[in-house]
Parts: sequence; C-alpha cells; structure tokens
Amino acid sequence: MSAHFTTLADVSASSSEWLWTDRVPLGAITILEGMPGCGKSILIADLAARLTTGRAFPECEASLPPSAAILMQAEDRPETTRYRVETAGGDLQRVLIVDGTATAEVLRL
Repeated sequence: MSAHFTTLADVSASSSEWLWTDRVPLGAITILEGMPGCGKSILIADLAARLTTGRAFPECEASLPPSAAILMQAEDRPETTRYRVETAGGDLQRVLIVDGTATAEVLRL
C-alpha cells in the first residue's frame, strides 16, 4: 500500500461539526500527544467524562447527548484510567479502553 498525497488547495472547503468547538471535530479520531507529565491523561479523562455524560465542553454553550468514548492507552494501567474518568464524573459504562501495551498490533490507524 502506498501513500497518496493531495494539496489542500484541491480539497473542498466545508464546515465541520465539532464535539468541542474549534478543538475536537465530531466523528473523527483525535490524538493527543505531548511531553510526559504535562496533563494529557487528565485532559483525556475530563473529555471522556464530558462526552459520556453530555456535559458541555469549556467555552461551549451547547452540549450533545451522552455518547461512548474509546480510549487507547499505551502507558497507564486500566485502573488508573478508571480512577481519572470516575473522578472527572464520567459514565464508566460508556468508556471503552484498548490496552495498547499488550501488542503492537492491537489497533492500527
């Protein structure tokens, strides 16, 4: 399989629907990357809690109905993730985790 490249000038402009306005597009895979210890896991727990309970995101007036969240974790133990999402007020029944520590082939994007 080879890569195919397209210039952005050849892409049609359209408005996006947003989960979190101008930050996280609705219905898209979102990857949060950064240096260790900068708060990525806490932010993800808060986002998952808001998504699974239908609470509005910061600086957003509208909220969406509660939805499921799928989290892939490569560093944290499931117990740690549960604690963070639960502390943030999330609905644990709506959060699915993919443990990426088991094998490199768990999820291929």
